[in-house]
Amino acid sequence: MPQSKSNPGEKEVKRSLDSSIADGASFSVMAGLGDTYVPPFAVALGATTAQVGLLTALPYAISGISQAIISHIPGITERRKEFVLLFAFIHGIAWIFIALLAIFLLPTEMAIIALIILFSVYSALNAVAIPPWSGWMADLVPEHQRGSYFGKRNAVAGFALLAATIAGGWLLGLLEAVLALQAFAVLFLFAFLWRMVSVFFLWRMADVSAETKIIPIHPWDFLSSPAWHCSRTFAIYVALMQFATNLAGPFFVVYMLRDLHMDYFTFAVLVGITSLVRIVSMPYWGRLADIVGSRNVLRVSGLLVPIAPVLWVFSAEPLYLVFAQVFSGFAWAGFDLSTFNYALSSASKEHRVSFISYYSLMNNLMIFAGALLGGLVAEYFASASLLWMHGLLLLFLLSGAIRLAVSFVFLPLIEERKLTRSVDEYFEGAQTFRNECSEIAHSRSTDARATGQFHEGSGRSNMLKRVLPLGSADEQNLSRDDHATSCGSRSLRHVCKRSG
Repeated sequence: MPQSKSNPGEKEVKRSLDSSIADGASFSVMAGLGDTYVPPFAVALGATTAQVGLLTALPYAISGISQAIISHIPGITERRKEFVLLFAFIHGIAWIFIALLAIFLLPTEMAIIALIILFSVYSALNAVAIPPWSGWMADLVPEHQRGSYFGKRNAVAGFALLAATIAGGWLLGLLEAVLALQAFAVLFLFAFLWRMVSVFFLWRMADVSAETKIIPIHPWDFLSSPAWHCSRTFAIYVALMQFATNLAGPFFVVYMLRDLHMDYFTFAVLVGITSLVRIVSMPYWGRLADIVGSRNVLRVSGLLVPIAPVLWVFSAEPLYLVFAQVFSGFAWAGFDLSTFNYALSSASKEHRVSFISYYSLMNNLMIFAGALLGGLVAEYFASASLLWMHGLLLLFLLSGAIRLAVSFVFLPLIEERKLTRSVDEYFEGAQTFRNECSEIAHSRSTDARATGQFHEGSGRSNMLKRVLPLGSADEQNLSRDDHATSCGSRSLRHVCKRSG
């Protein structure tokens, strides 16, 4: 029987958390069979580099706008489970329509346009469920267990993604000789079935009553108020990193399949290696975040991530690329976990859905801009060369350089989260300062995304950030009813002192 909406007991919470792990695994199988192979499907259809960039970019723009709208719809907090279940089900149905493109082959240009539109709708359907899902999970998972729980959840999801990705590549290579492009339809229909399994496990989870109502964050407050200084700095950093990453991210699949002429199984193995490394390293990063805090993990991983795309410019040998993928998986596991941890602690419960929606909007718009610009730059670099590098290799180098510059500028500015004052007290002070002297952000991805976004050819779509912790372990002094951070408190005291 489905759980009634209430404050669940310990057994209900445990069953819900186990079901969430199964949901994450099922979602990952769907992504491994579906999301991973949408860009290869586009390449097989004859899409240009710029069109592959648009296939990645447009879903993010639509998803970000959708999330921003959803955060202002009344009643989401009170009906989170119903809302998530509805959109998760429709999200799965979208795979049937994508599969039809592979069954009933249209003229090339028409097929590519239809794929971009359908994949954008598919991404938006998942994106709108992320804010209420995040709040739902935050209410289910005890704060002191978030790091270890989401580390375990991500490890299981990563293993499922690895297995599905490699199985998909093997199956695609096996069926391609007989079915040609229609072999992709088989994968996409399997993706639909696994999404339905995911929906089943979501249905088994307890419908936790939200303890607080949603309080929307006004955009101007986030952009100008000292109360949101730390959250604003963090959000800008992550958004710029998403921009730099997606200058190159969508085009690793083009490089592997078109330029290196990899078969689908080799492609799947290289993509899957990143998931394997995530399985091994995610629990480590999670425990480390619980001990030293998300900021310190972010500072380390934020300097590792820029190296990942640069590794691809030195060799195209498969064994070397295995090393590049191992490094990429390790670096991104730490970066994703720490940013999600930090994002969850960036807003109080009543502001969380609004904050997640705005934060997602910022990230999605920057991903859109990065992928779109990356496609144009890739076309420009097609005939350019520098030393031994040419074409997409120059784009990978540029992406790494911009990531490094962004990390050097912003990482020293990001403060640890230590909540010291109530939301009402904090915003009263911020409002007083604004009146006397004449702000949202979001979390996640997560689960999400992406999606066609590839981090150094990892095949991990941003939509999969729903699989990752939109809230994992932040510091144990995090108060669920507070928002003000130590950084924010200092900022507010400084400006009030200056005005006085």
